[in-house]
Amino acid sequence: FPVTIVANNTLTVNYKEARVETSDASRTHLFTTVAALLADTGTYTTYAAGQIVEAGGFRYQVAASGASDQHVTTAGGVKLYVLPSGDGYDVKAFGGVGNGVANDTSAFSAAIAALNAIGGSAALRVSGNFIINGSLTAITSSDKTIDAYGGVISHNGGTLFTFSGISASRGAVLGLRYVCPFSPTAGTCAFAINGANQITIRDITGIANILLQAGLSSFVGGYTLDNIQISTINGTQTVIEHGDGANAGMSRVVMTAVGTSRVLDQTTLTGATATAIKFGAGGWDTFIADGLLINGYLYGLLVDRVSLAENVTNSKVSNFYFDYCSNGIELKNTAGGGGINNWTFVNGWVAGMDNCGIRLTGGAGSHRNITFSQVFILTSGKSAIRLDSTAMDAVLFDGVRGWYSNRLNATNTGSDQDDFVALSGGWECVNSSFGKSANNIVIAGAPNWQGRYGATIAPNVGPYRFSGNTLDGLTGPSQITTFTATPAGSALSCSVVDNRTATGATAVNYATTATITAPTSGALQTNLTPLTMRMTVFGGTVTAVRHNGVQIGTTGASFTLFPGETWQVDYTIAPTVVRSVAP
Repeated sequence: FPVTIVANNTLTVNYKEARVETSDASRTHLFTTVAALLADTGTYTTYAAGQIVEAGGFRYQVAASGASDQHVTTAGGVKLYVLPSGDGYDVKAFGGVGNGVANDTSAFSAAIAALNAIGGSAALRVSGNFIINGSLTAITSSDKTIDAYGGVISHNGGTLFTFSGISASRGAVLGLRYVCPFSPTAGTCAFAINGANQITIRDITGIANILLQAGLSSFVGGYTLDNIQISTINGTQTVIEHGDGANAGMSRVVMTAVGTSRVLDQTTLTGATATAIKFGAGGWDTFIADGLLINGYLYGLLVDRVSLAENVTNSKVSNFYFDYCSNGIELKNTAGGGGINNWTFVNGWVAGMDNCGIRLTGGAGSHRNITFSQVFILTSGKSAIRLDSTAMDAVLFDGVRGWYSNRLNATNTGSDQDDFVALSGGWECVNSSFGKSANNIVIAGAPNWQGRYGATIAPNVGPYRFSGNTLDGLTGPSQITTFTATPAGSALSCSVVDNRTATGATAVNYATTATITAPTSGALQTNLTPLTMRMTVFGGTVTAVRHNGVQIGTTGASFTLFPGETWQVDYTIAPTVVRSVAP
């Protein structure tokens, strides 16, 4: 059909259609592929600065010959800027091949550098199978997204995507399948966050011996991991690691539906050397995790206060599953003096296959306001729960179940053979059960996987409350003795009541008894505690014992003292006063 062609316009005809291109003289270079453009040997004698070039559906602008900020350069030395399309760039516009064979490292770094230069929100689209060797250019500007739905990256050596500095805040990596080789270079890391705030990493799958390092050298104002499913192979490093230095730290860490599994020999259940999630020495505030699935690590979750007097606070972990881990959850304060405070663990499953399911340990800092509720602990190598921190306060276990502890019974000694072990005070354990029979659980082929005692509490370690629990053990239900140490009043803070054996029999309920100093003769005493006490006064030279103002004895007396009631004793030689807290 007739077509009129105005000067400097072109007509392109293919087999299926005819169209008129109404470009002007500034748009004269067309290439079918990006590879063809980059291989072009034309020079600035055939290209002019400002001209528009098209290749493989992408648009470029010719840079001045003296430019140093170009995005790509052709074989002929022509420098080009990739023009953004849609909400940003496509890595293939920068020469990324994505065929699973070519090395696309330089294309990615060039694309990220261009992304950093865009003001405001922008994305880098990644679709294809890419190979990256070494660390890429860091993301240093805000509101930048790596949109990798449909993208696979095989990576070895260095850090793949780094969000660096406060200017890199509100960034994201979405939809990536990340593949780390079976024998990765030490330190190979998928993502790093240092100094950036509000980073989102979502819908990530693949293999990563180190998935994320955050706040290792600078404070991070929060990030989110959402829908992560990662396997690790031959790894000895921490999969998700949080800062460990004087400038490290983080607030507002959120993890939802995060799963990481180490490939291991589940017949031996030993040999794990990597940690799944670790909080180091930096200060941390607000860690929220829901739906963690951890399998096969040295530690499922490790909070390790090793050097600084800073706190890890205000955190909640819910709906979690830590299986086939040498140590399930360990909150450690062995140096530095920082606090692990205000943590809640609710609705979870833990297996500490070589050591403990849950352990609070150390004496250099506090464990305060920590709650475990509806947590099930199965087949621990040693104890299901071990409390040997010397600075606990308001630690609560409520509705916890521990059974098939002492899995490594051939090598365990002492309290390592028992389900619930408390070597210091500052805790409560209520409405829980420990021991195989207490849970009616039978595991075929494991008849000896049961604690020696359902519970062991070291002598004179109050305060504590052990109430409403069911206990069972190969040797006996419990190993708990009455409080005998001074000061005598400290016995009042220990309570062992309403416990029972697996068959329903009453078990380990006793009165905490202590001999106290007789008050001044005639001085009125008031029971200001919420406890009901049994008082016995004898010996010395007593002339009167009064209960609520009424004389009940002349040489001595025994009586029950309810909360708020008063008593006094008149004497010339001080008597012996024994005070017991009824079970």
